[in-house]
Amino acid sequence: MSSRLFSRLYQVFAYRTLRVNILTLFLALFTLSFAFVISFSYLRSSDAIEEFSIAEIERVSSVVLERVIAMIVDAEQMPRISSFFINQSEEISFDNPVLTSYLLNVIDGEPNFSHVYVGSKEGIYVGANDITLSSQTHYYTNPNKPLPSNALYSMIYIDGSKSPAPEIVNYRNRDLVAICYEELSLMNYDPRLRPWYQGALDTRGLYWTDVYVFRDTLDKGVSVSYPILDANEEIIGVFGVDISFVLLSGFLAEQKIGKSGEVYILDREGKIVVTPKIDDKEHKLNYHANALSDAYQEYRASGEKSFYFESFGTKYLAHIDAVPFITGNEWLIAVVVPNSDFFGALQHTQMTILIITLSILFVSGLFVFYFSKKISSPIVVLAQEVDKISRLELASEVRVHSHIKEIMLMDASIAALRKAIRSFAKYVPRSVVKQLLLKGEEISLGGEKKEITILFTDITGFTTISDLNPTEYVMPLLSEYFDGLSKIILANEGIIDKFVGDGIMAFWGAPIETPDHAAKACMTALLTQAFIAQFNAKQKQAGYPEFFTRMAINTGTVIVGNIGTNERINYTVVGDAVNTAAHLQPVNKVYKTGIIITEATYKQLNSRFLVRCLDIYAVKGKKEKIKIYELVAMNEGPKEVQATPSQVELCRLFTQAQEAYHRQDKQLARQLFQEIHEKYPQDYPTQLYLHNLSDG
Repeated sequence: MSSRLFSRLYQVFAYRTLRVNILTLFLALFTLSFAFVISFSYLRSSDAIEEFSIAEIERVSSVVLERVIAMIVDAEQMPRISSFFINQSEEISFDNPVLTSYLLNVIDGEPNFSHVYVGSKEGIYVGANDITLSSQTHYYTNPNKPLPSNALYSMIYIDGSKSPAPEIVNYRNRDLVAICYEELSLMNYDPRLRPWYQGALDTRGLYWTDVYVFRDTLDKGVSVSYPILDANEEIIGVFGVDISFVLLSGFLAEQKIGKSGEVYILDREGKIVVTPKIDDKEHKLNYHANALSDAYQEYRASGEKSFYFESFGTKYLAHIDAVPFITGNEWLIAVVVPNSDFFGALQHTQMTILIITLSILFVSGLFVFYFSKKISSPIVVLAQEVDKISRLELASEVRVHSHIKEIMLMDASIAALRKAIRSFAKYVPRSVVKQLLLKGEEISLGGEKKEITILFTDITGFTTISDLNPTEYVMPLLSEYFDGLSKIILANEGIIDKFVGDGIMAFWGAPIETPDHAAKACMTALLTQAFIAQFNAKQKQAGYPEFFTRMAINTGTVIVGNIGTNERINYTVVGDAVNTAAHLQPVNKVYKTGIIITEATYKQLNSRFLVRCLDIYAVKGKKEKIKIYELVAMNEGPKEVQATPSQVELCRLFTQAQEAYHRQDKQLARQLFQEIHEKYPQDYPTQLYLHNLSDG
């Protein structure tokens, strides 16, 4: 029946699929045409805008970089030149008109400098300050009294050799003529203790300070200093220049990039050094500041100067470039602009085109979909159901309703086939059924020799549990127990051969080749023990009986295949290896263990498993004794079956003691087993060995 059904389904599918393909091809060509036009237009426009946007941010970065470099060059040249000039003039003092005039002319001619000054080795400080670049608007001595409106510069004289250091501030107009002054005695300022002075002394050359707040103006900036040498190359003082970030901040604010792009100057760690200035107030960082941090991280990770990145769901374009020359103070020019500033108009236009196109495509698609669905939907559903059956997914109850007689007949046949295979899979391993479906052959008697691993389980004292409790109470618990174990076995590629009373027989390595079948079986045994522990904890809490399970695992060559008669066939395994596993399972009673494996299984395991040799035991049905091992845990594996330190220690000590026992060194063996017993008094195999040694 199945072969005829598949033949009929194939003919129907082939006929209907051709008609559906014609309709689909029409819709595909229609879609591709629109997609090509839209994609080509968008890509060409995107490429052009991307080139423009990258060029624009690079241009802005270049402009800022040139301005900063020019400022740096001026700042580095001025201390060198000034140090030579001052060396040729008279001494550094308040009464040196040449020095005062020189400093005022420097501050007047260099708009990037907020303050130029000289500090002598005697502690004398003479400086010229540009008031327009500072926040000073009133007298220091009288904060309520404003400075004259024409006060543009100030000369500051401090004698740092005295304490407190007297300070005179002389205010000048545009013509550098003194218009007023004030005297301060509250300052205790010694130029020789300042970083710019100390740095120049230490380097005997050009020195850049870190960013700091200026004493006089309270503005942020950096200082550049250079030592003044006499004819004997002795340092007689230091010349310094302050670069306030006020002008630089305003310059950054003037650089327009997109609608909301901004330019920043960062230090080597990505911290903001200079921000754009708006309305003569320090710029309050908006969401670009968060984007700036992400841009810096991307720059460090990729090494690219221009790049796209995302921050808090917004896509940005950034350009970051290093500022050279500043020794020990690496600066970065960072330009950050939202991608929408450049692509917003294009995206809006493309979205409009896309909406119109999709509307046309949607209306056309409705007609195509309607007619194709009328033809193909029932057949597609039937094909999916057949595919589920071939993959042994038998839970579906989908039925097709159609006015086409042939489709109704196919639906009925598929439903009957699903029920038949669902029943068949309850008696035969699902992997065998799947192979039969894939091969399309009738099941037949026969088998082959294969090396596999067999597992037997048994519940300790189940007969007593069933005798003491009613059947309607025990059977649901047993079903839950079997369900948990079965799921673990199947999840680890095992085949459940049969349920024998309260026990399970399962095997690995057939019908599908499993190279690590011994390890799979052992992992399954440990996982089932973990499940049983959880199961028993729940049973105990509810006052129900607990199911303590014993297991045995053996590896060997058996005959595996379809065994039975032509009327009744069972896919199973037979052979000495199966009998050994079955007879080994009750041996757990002797050693009060949970899982025993044979030496054949042990030899196929790796270091992932924690195992200890129990004994050399004469298993029922075998003439020769065999080594048996207890499977304890896993050294590497799921957390619930991982070995504890005490388990590892017990196995190590037990192995040493047993080796001494088999060497006939009974005195050492007795000593070692006694030590184990004192440390692990509940370990029953140790008690057995001590008992045997005491009898001997």
